Amino acid sequence: MQSKYYIRNSMKIKLPFPLFASVLLVSFFLCPATVQADVKLPRMFSDNMVLQQGREVPVWGWAGKGEKVTVRFASQEKTAVAGDDGKWMVKLDAMKATSEPQAMTVSSSDITKSPNLQIKNILVGEVWFCSGQSNMASILSSAQNAEQEIKDAAYPQIRLFHTTLQSRIRPPADWDVGAWQVCTPEMAPEFPAVAYFFARKLHQQLKVPVGVVVSAVGATSAECWMNHEGAASDPELRGLEDQFTSESVNFPPALDTKGWQAPDYADAGWKTMTLPGAWEKSGQGMDKLDGAVWFRREVTIPDTWAGKQLTLNFGPIDDGDNTYFNGQRIGGMNVDTPNVWKLPRQYTVPATAVKAGRAVIAVRITDQLGDGGIVGTPEQMNLVLADASAEKISLAGDWKYAIEESWPSQQIPMTLYMGMVSPWTQFPIAGFVWYQGESNASNPARYHHLLRALISGWRTAWKRPDLPFLVVQLPNFNKENPEPVESGWAALREAQAVVTAGIPNAEVAVTIDIGEADNIHPKNKQDVGLRLALLALAKVYHQQLIYSGPVCDGLKIEGSTMHLHFTQIGKGMIAKGGALKGFAVAGADHKFAWADASIDGDTVTVKSDKVATPVALRYAWADNPACNLTNSEGFPAAPFRTEGNVVVPGIPAGK
Repeated sequence: MQSKYYIRNSMKIKLPFPLFASVLLVSFFLCPATVQADVKLPRMFSDNMVLQQGREVPVWGWAGKGEKVTVRFASQEKTAVAGDDGKWMVKLDAMKATSEPQAMTVSSSDITKSPNLQIKNILVGEVWFCSGQSNMASILSSAQNAEQEIKDAAYPQIRLFHTTLQSRIRPPADWDVGAWQVCTPEMAPEFPAVAYFFARKLHQQLKVPVGVVVSAVGATSAECWMNHEGAASDPELRGLEDQFTSESVNFPPALDTKGWQAPDYADAGWKTMTLPGAWEKSGQGMDKLDGAVWFRREVTIPDTWAGKQLTLNFGPIDDGDNTYFNGQRIGGMNVDTPNVWKLPRQYTVPATAVKAGRAVIAVRITDQLGDGGIVGTPEQMNLVLADASAEKISLAGDWKYAIEESWPSQQIPMTLYMGMVSPWTQFPIAGFVWYQGESNASNPARYHHLLRALISGWRTAWKRPDLPFLVVQLPNFNKENPEPVESGWAALREAQAVVTAGIPNAEVAVTIDIGEADNIHPKNKQDVGLRLALLALAKVYHQQLIYSGPVCDGLKIEGSTMHLHFTQIGKGMIAKGGALKGFAVAGADHKFAWADASIDGDTVTVKSDKVATPVALRYAWADNPACNLTNSEGFPAAPFRTEGNVVVPGIPAGK
């Protein structure tokens, strides 16, 4: 079962399946967890979390003005006082990795008002932030050999926080959902596959707990994940700021909804909508609305129902809801519930809340993409005695409604950064994993600017200019071409390689051999995660191992022959499956022709009878190139090209 947001975003249809500097300051105090106390924590602080080893760890949240808050964890005790706005923060000293579960206690000076909070089963280890589009979001149940992989996924020291789709103009004031999950065979089917395989190899090799935060949305461009700092770093991207600013006026801040669930709330000014029915189809001018909408309806409770338990039925709600009876929350479903938009709602109204006469039912519904609202049939909407009698009150018909907040399309620049990345920027991490590019393949020249600015902007947001950034190079896709051709995917791969080659602590994982011609979501996520992990182990954790295939670092041209020198050859280079393929050369006219190639130690010799004086060469230059140069360890050679005596991408000294 796949998550709604993976398929629905990547395919753009609804299918069954599961800013500035001030922005950073705002994002730092976001997303309070729902707890029964005045002291609150962001949702990333939950049971089963992993904290980054070797780094000072901020812990923050909210309390009553002037309250003293104490955080106790791992023999440390830190205190802070909530400011006028209720915000507080402490910083735990850097800790060593430990697989011993520990608890964090957060207490207030006013214990009668704010009972202690306790977060359990916390580990300390390595935390990585994984982002991108659908191939990063794609879950384990969609990977190759899924049944066995899920069965074997018993890794209690691997933890996942999967951020659901949050497209916002400004950082969210709250998340409706989100919690850390322990990797078990029961939970693993919904784990994003690349992040899981990456974490598994790191955990096996480093022998420490590993946490992965996944914020990924299908069919999204790099522009959506950019932040203001990144866009401002490159004059070529100033248009992103202009577009963001022009769109911002269409999405004002959320209204204050305090008391909207209360029976005595004054809703006379609210509009009316007939339910059931999607609000996009209501004729109320909400045909493009994504966001949070409240609905209220009065009912009259018969005298004979007083003091009796009731059942409230709605039918399906698209997507998430929180439902109240006379101001008391009686139920709700989160948007990360599998197939949530198809599930009928049935909530119990406790007998103590049922009194004869006027009662008010209030529902807060959130939706992003597709239809939103109560979307079942009139027969499914009713309030009924829970004693199996036939007495019921129909809830179909007119409801009052008000829009709390509207959310932007995830295709607007910077909106996914605002909603899904910025809230994490105070949370210490070991580095980033980025799997994106398919949506930008039509303009690879621009991607040079986008990727460089994105890396810079994210590092600035975390205040860590050296944070490792690992990029998955696009795999092979589409049909093979019998002759050398131009290719947007090849040029996009080059942009990924050139940008990472020119930035310290940035690396690219080559996947040119594990794609599928007819599937933009290739099932082999095992090798993607493995190659990323090997890159991290070699470059971040400084282990001595083979982590990539051959990389061309120089050439010499002698008449009609080109001699290419390679590094990263391991125990030697081989042509997998027969004669070398994938090399094309061109003369001054830049008309490329296939060339013969042979291996001689750490050199590949290339020559074509059709090109007497070669000046340029391409290897694996196509959407789906036929290429087979590997090292003896099985890692594919990185795609590249040459112009004269220059290899692109070049390898700077020290990399």
